[in-house]
Amino acid sequence: MKKLFVQTVLTSLFLCTIIVSCKKDSINPAPTITFITEAGYTSTAATVFEGDSVLIGLQCLWNGTDALKTLSISTNDVLIGSPVIISEAHSQSFIYYVKIKKSSTPIENWVFTITDAQGEKSSINITLTSNTGVRPTPTISFITGLTYTSSDKSVLESTDVLVGIHSIWNEIDAIETITVYKNDVMVDVPIEIPVGSYNEYSMDYHITKTADPTETWKFEVTDAFGAKSSVSLTLTREIPPSVFTCTIGAQDNLAELSYYSLTSKLNYNSTDALTNQTIIDFIGAYDATNLLHLISPNATASTLPEPYKSVLPTWTTRNNTQFIVSTLSVGQFDAITTEAPIISAYTGAASKKAKDLQVDKVVSFLTAGGKYGIFKVTAATASLSGKVTIQIKMQQ
Repeated sequence: MKKLFVQTVLTSLFLCTIIVSCKKDSINPAPTITFITEAGYTSTAATVFEGDSVLIGLQCLWNGTDALKTLSISTNDVLIGSPVIISEAHSQSFIYYVKIKKSSTPIENWVFTITDAQGEKSSINITLTSNTGVRPTPTISFITGLTYTSSDKSVLESTDVLVGIHSIWNEIDAIETITVYKNDVMVDVPIEIPVGSYNEYSMDYHITKTADPTETWKFEVTDAFGAKSSVSLTLTREIPPSVFTCTIGAQDNLAELSYYSLTSKLNYNSTDALTNQTIIDFIGAYDATNLLHLISPNATASTLPEPYKSVLPTWTTRNNTQFIVSTLSVGQFDAITTEAPIISAYTGAASKKAKDLQVDKVVSFLTAGGKYGIFKVTAATASLSGKVTIQIKMQQ
């Protein structure tokens, strides 16, 4: 009887040992799953605009014993489709990529679960929150510098205008094209941004000024989302000034007549000037006070030498030409090629006499018809029978 009891106890202990040992052998580590953290992948919580996509990479590894079987994906506790079945070839190491497009749901909690052959699981999650702010647009600006035009400008016809464009992405969407418009009409096809420059791109663009009075040029950058930004400038056709030379005599000079018309570009004697008084702009004169000078037909007659003191009051039309001694140098005068500096040079106190004319003196004037002009003295003889030669630049 005693022998049987001992045998029973030993048998029970043996069975117990076997059971415990088997249970220990069945506890294996769970598989592992991690996010890929390389550039271009989202691996942490992110704030995303609705409609934008994020790329997630998953690295799954077995526990060294049990093969990987499935990968399931859920968002906000709802399973997305069927679990991904992992093939035997990838049962030890499995890489999976998923592109998620942000929905209108304010917060999305995405969970990725790997399961092995023993049913062991591991999960990781990532939260995507809706960005409720204003989606940024790409930026575009003009390149500035001595050789670039970056604002409205007046230029002569056929002038080559160099414009520099610099565009930058919004740190979300790659920039894709730059489109050029002239007066709201697209010029050619959009310029595609070269590969490797989707984040930032600069380009030069040449414009040849046409005969159009004004041209508005717009440069528009568009990104992958379709967002646009633009900059523009206006080119105005600058008309070159009329340039000519004339010689005007003082009152006693019989060879170089004293009355001059900017319209006809001719000199007149006293008789012909009376007939053509509506177009006379300058009159040559000399006296001890003003020396060699030009006078306006509308000058106060009592201040003029004879014969003008007596003749001009008989005219019914006396053009009111105004003169201002200019601060421009001869070099600055010679550099004038457009009308703008002629207009801007007319500043200061105006007079109806351009006095003491000497070589290299520069004088601005305004005609009775409202045209601006400027002249420099190239030769001068100061006497009653003297003369002055001037080069004139004026509005056409």
